[in-house]
Amino acid sequence: MKNTRKKENILNIFFIFDKIASSRRIVMKKAVCILLCFTILFSFAACNVKKVTDENTSSLQTTTDPYRLEIVKDKKVSKEFTAADGTVSYVVEATLPEIFGGCSEGVAAAINKHYTDLYDEALAFAELNVENAATYMKNLGSQKPWTRTISYEVSFCNKEYLCLTVLDSMPLSAGPNVTTDCIKLTDGIECELSAFFAEGVQELSDSSLDMINSAFIDLATDELGTKLTQEQLDAIDANFDPNRFYFDENNIYFIISKGKIDFSIASEGLFVAEFTWDDFGGELESPTA
Repeated sequence: MKNTRKKENILNIFFIFDKIASSRRIVMKKAVCILLCFTILFSFAACNVKKVTDENTSSLQTTTDPYRLEIVKDKKVSKEFTAADGTVSYVVEATLPEIFGGCSEGVAAAINKHYTDLYDEALAFAELNVENAATYMKNLGSQKPWTRTISYEVSFCNKEYLCLTVLDSMPLSAGPNVTTDCIKLTDGIECELSAFFAEGVQELSDSSLDMINSAFIDLATDELGTKLTQEQLDAIDANFDPNRFYFDENNIYFIISKGKIDFSIASEGLFVAEFTWDDFGGELESPTA
């Protein structure tokens, strides 16, 4: 009974963190705005912006535009955590984006700090859970440490916008936490879907939302090879966020982690629902038109 409670407590920790991670978009907006205020004040001082490369690890649509190489590179970092008994029980591995061109130094510094902060938060969380991880390994007789991986992909870039998709995979979690950051390079502000609403549109219509929902149902049904249960349908509703999107010249894409719909396919990546801008009947306007 005692071991069961321990495992439940550990899993509860990750359930709570999963909810916290979903609010990262709000934190980024505040952080970028605050940082820009400071960096603009010191914009005449020399900024040493670190240069970092890209590694694709998921099934997302990614840009092949060579201009992306003039904007963002990878920064690979990792750290191991050792429990009191000497066991390496937790590992954090990250490939972070770092902006080095295409915008002012102040904007680049503000955006880069956001992703550095994400890594620092992962390290702090690992530090808090290193003994939980060691206990879990001992109970299962495992030598494999809990590993958290953070990666990103460049979905689109031009001289005005940069779209990044960040995958944050926690140990024991039902698929990665996914966030998309569509950043306007002129000011560093992350764009929500509302930034692309046509004049007079306040929100997506029910018919547009139903269209997106149906697309995810079709994708999940094809993947699982069977009619979805009510629980799986509810999971699609619960995990769909209209601000989890990216775009390119012709299309707009919405994302749900497969594991959030069914744990059995957690390792299979993402459901990506693809639409043309015209599919929304004039509610959305392409920023590249």
